This record gives sequence, structure tokens and C-alpha cells, in this order.
Amino acid sequence: MRIGFDLDGVLCDYDDAVFHMINRLPREELRVAQIHYFSTRKPLLDTELLLHEGDEYHVITGRNQGLRELTLMWCARHLPGAASVQVVGGTPRYEFTEEELTDLDPEFSLKGKRDKIVELGIDVYFEDEPRNVRRLREMLPGVAIIQYGGILESEHPSTRGA
Repeated sequence: MRIGFDLDGVLCDYDDAVFHMINRLPREELRVAQIHYFSTRKPLLDTELLLHEGDEYHVITGRNQGLRELTLMWCARHLPGAASVQVVGGTPRYEFTEEELTDLDPEFSLKGKRDKIVELGIDVYFEDEPRNVRRLREMLPGVAIIQYGGILESEHPSTRGA
């Protein structure tokens, strides 16, 4: 069986509120803050506990390409059994102008996850974000998308007060 895991909030600790605060930093401080934040994350889940003989697992993360090398190093240290690590996010936010940011596809990373799940023939995918679970289930009816970890959708910073 081929199993896929999201990284942040599933395989490594992730604080949604802190991450959203970091993303509000001035552009010149954002890259350094993101690198520090992601390099200090701790593992959450021992993937070996979910694998049976012959199973393989892949990490498919929506992290941006500016964090690619850091992500690969973190996974090599903490997840050496991964068959692959796929970083499907796009260009880092700090490389866009404010005007360009408004034109970005809000589902870019999600579509990247979908494409990698199909390309790798993933049978089961673990995701922490409730909205992503719902959308991936719509996009990939033949794949078991399992919600693991995360926060209640009603408590997500982008939906509070909506």
C-alpha cells in the first residue's frame, strides 16, 4: 500500500496561530522567520506504526519552494524511511508584490498535493486541515483521505468571525 502524509500538523508540530502571525511580518523579515520556525519543528507521528510489511510512504507538503531544501533536510533527519518527499507549494509569498498576491490561486498547493497523490498512486493520505480534507475528497473520490490532527474548521483563524 502507498501511504501519503502531509507534513505540517501531521508528521511535524505546527502552530497555526504562530504561522499566521509570521506571515504578517514585513517582507524583509518573513523569510528568516519562516526558516527559523520550520527548522525548529519537532516530529509528531512515528510513521512506522502505521505501516505493514511492503507498505511505503511519501511526504507531500504544501510548503513553498523557498523552504524546499530545509524541508528535505528536516525529513532526512526525522523521516529517513520516506520513499519520497514532495514539496508542492509555489513561490514564497515574500517574492510577490502586494498586487500579485491578490491574483494567486488559493488552491495552488492543494492542487499540487492532488497531482502528486495521483502521480505516486497513493492509496491513503493523511491531512490535518479540515478544508483540505473536504476538497481532496471531492477531487480524489478513489483515495482514502483521512483527517489526522489539525484544528476544528470553526476555530481556524481564517474562518473565525465569518
